[in-house]
Amino acid sequence: MTARLCIERSVLSAVALGTIAVLAAGCSTEPLTGGTDVGNGDVSASIQECIDTTSAYLDERGLVPNALPDGLTPLAEKPTEGLVFTDVFQGNPIGLTYAEALKEAANEVGWEGRSVTFNGSVEDLNIKAMEAIETSDIVFVDGFPAAALTGPIAAAKEKGVLLMLGSITDEPESVPGFGSVPQGGTWFEQIGELAAYMFMDSTGCEGSVAYFGIPYPASRAAAERMGEVIAEVCNDCAFSTTELPVADLGSPAATNAVVSKVQADPSVDFTYFFLGGMATGVPAALKTAGLDAQVAGSIPTSSDLATTKAGENTFWVGTAADITAWLTVDLAARTLESGEPMIGDQAPLAVYTQDNLDEVEPVPAYPVDYREQFKALWGLDE
Repeated sequence: MTARLCIERSVLSAVALGTIAVLAAGCSTEPLTGGTDVGNGDVSASIQECIDTTSAYLDERGLVPNALPDGLTPLAEKPTEGLVFTDVFQGNPIGLTYAEALKEAANEVGWEGRSVTFNGSVEDLNIKAMEAIETSDIVFVDGFPAAALTGPIAAAKEKGVLLMLGSITDEPESVPGFGSVPQGGTWFEQIGELAAYMFMDSTGCEGSVAYFGIPYPASRAAAERMGEVIAEVCNDCAFSTTELPVADLGSPAATNAVVSKVQADPSVDFTYFFLGGMATGVPAALKTAGLDAQVAGSIPTSSDLATTKAGENTFWVGTAADITAWLTVDLAARTLESGEPMIGDQAPLAVYTQDNLDEVEPVPAYPVDYREQFKALWGLDE
């Protein structure tokens, strides 16, 4: 997303550890506008404790970052110029947007940014990846595990090419070869943790949330961490998960499954969707069915944010495609400089709410001056 994690690209794959702290460094201290009413004296001790913990967490990190994570330190030297960076992606609008952002970032470093499309099949992906490896120094593929790309991994290692596989749970192996994982490691756990606190803030620590995901590691990692945090902090909250078939996403079947879940469990007053686009049509469907449940999610599309701006969604957690694209190029530069496999889990996550959304197309990027901040890290601001 942005992550550029889109249904078509992943089929996301895309992608739990113990306590994981969401990166707080460089985040705004914008006051929160959620549903908690701290210190009103009308709640139980356990609820008040949850409210206090939630408020402290969110007040410390803010809703939108104004700086890149502290873990992104300046490179020792400027990136080597003249390299070829090729993005192998499916030819859909979301993928194209991300590909263009990758080209912009690569060109800024002094590399030649290229993109190649494949038809969505693993077979064609392998063909296009092999072709890209023949003519590139760096090749990026998003949402497909290492097991699906054994041939390209071997070829990249043999030919001295850095192969980056994004949004997966695999560990990178070598440089050259499969050497880095953008949006890997704890990236999705961080999304789940932040979502948990936003849910508790939005419900005053008295809600029951139904998490709707997809059967892929990234979604499950986010769900696991979200559930852990809710269980640790909120004694009066409930959490459940439902996985929707990828083939059903965007169809009436998915919307009907959501409605059926909420109807079957009247305690559910909050629905959360792992992937942008999954909530399309849900507010209207719930209303038609006479059900009252908030809607929120992660990795939003502009359409999701438009619905949030209109007051029909509560919040969305994620990063703009521009940010994840520049993070991918940054990780490539760091991996080549170190010569060691690296995982990209520095996540400058933003929370989008009705109160902080002015424009929704494209998805707002935070920090706003990310280009200048990346160039300073790369030694290109002189």
